[in-house]
Amino acid sequence: MKNIFFLSACFFFSLLCFGQNGEFAKNDNGLIYSGKAMGELRHIVDSLNLKFKVCENKEFYSKKQSSATCISLKGEKSRLASKDIDGGISYKDFIEKYPEAVVKGEYVFAVYKYKDYKEREKISFDFITYDWRDTPYYETLAENFKEQQWYYLYHKKSEYSEEELTVYYLHRKLESISLPEKYSRKVQYSECLVDTTAQVFFENANDDMFPSYDSKSKVFTFLSYMKLKKWKCDWEKKIELFNEDEKAQKLFNEALDITLKGDERASDEFEGYVTHFDSPQKALFLKRSRKVVGQCSMDRSPRYHALHIAELAGETATWEIFLRAHLDIMNDRFNRMSDGSYAQAERQTYIKELEELDINVPDLLLGICLRVENPSQNHYYGSISRVGRALSESKERVVFEQTMLNMVKDSELDDYNRMLIYCLFVNYNHFISDEAVRLASKEKLKEAIVTLPDYLKNNIEIK
Repeated sequence: MKNIFFLSACFFFSLLCFGQNGEFAKNDNGLIYSGKAMGELRHIVDSLNLKFKVCENKEFYSKKQSSATCISLKGEKSRLASKDIDGGISYKDFIEKYPEAVVKGEYVFAVYKYKDYKEREKISFDFITYDWRDTPYYETLAENFKEQQWYYLYHKKSEYSEEELTVYYLHRKLESISLPEKYSRKVQYSECLVDTTAQVFFENANDDMFPSYDSKSKVFTFLSYMKLKKWKCDWEKKIELFNEDEKAQKLFNEALDITLKGDERASDEFEGYVTHFDSPQKALFLKRSRKVVGQCSMDRSPRYHALHIAELAGETATWEIFLRAHLDIMNDRFNRMSDGSYAQAERQTYIKELEELDINVPDLLLGICLRVENPSQNHYYGSISRVGRALSESKERVVFEQTMLNMVKDSELDDYNRMLIYCLFVNYNHFISDEAVRLASKEKLKEAIVTLPDYLKNNIEIK
């Protein structure tokens, strides 16, 4: 019986998710934001661009990195091999002693520091390979991390798998180099536009996955009253009726007061009334107080929530919230139960909205794709795959393409960022609709790859 209930629930949610057709509606200006919002935002961008021109140059450094060979060893010798590494065995002797070990390849190897959900300082290593599905991974608490030549992960035998040792051998010390000024300026421009002191959601915002209301709640009482027949009209008429209806005003004010205090949760429907009956500023506050979590990969509700936040932020000239919310939409950065590629394919990137604001879009998007060791706290990093798709839709596609090719070729740029830009180009080219253009771009990338260090280009296979 439980299984039947579970399957029925899954079927219901699949219908709910797949039943949401299309993305966002467009306004008369052909954009997802109103003319009023775009007008307010253009003035702010003009001011920020002027501010950036007189900013003192900031020097950014690459992620600490090295070249590293990844080795896998399975079976009974795994434990012995780990002890040999602890004992200081050389790379040559290790390979000779364990001929059954599989050398997966030599990759660029970068170190990341971050805090986990328990606020613990952690270290992780990132490899860039052609096939990211087979990317090796290493993670440890920061307090346990020491810079050394060997790193390994040992997995004990279980009923599901045999013993296994994953080894990383660094060919040189981890180092960080200065980014050439022209790339540091791109990172700096991204930090100038994407306010690093702001967050879309308040720190105490609640996850909102299965919204429901007690029948005695203030919000439920107000929304129930608004379902009367007389309220089934356009907003202009609703506002006129509201100004004449003391009961509606009383119920609304009670619901607004309690949601602003955080004692009851708002909803899209209620926030719509707040926008029209009170102010966009208060509606924006309520929206930033709750994080919408998708119920499945096809659920677009988190994206709609971000769209509404961006629209309200635009109308209220709250730039720092607008740009982060819009970049979240572009990068599809939301919490979901799962996120299948079939769902991602239907989501758009909305690069046009940024281009209409007179932003230096190439510098902004390349700036959030470069990885640096010393970003400002809360720096916004873009998704390589999603930004790559956005670039294919840009009116400045040719500029983007040539800039990326130059970056891949640039020996003064660190290996890790050169490979990231290579991956960005691969994703960009994948979404070019014109086959002739796509094939020509692929040939240009092949020429750029020749300039990479041997250990990098040997691992690249352009299909």
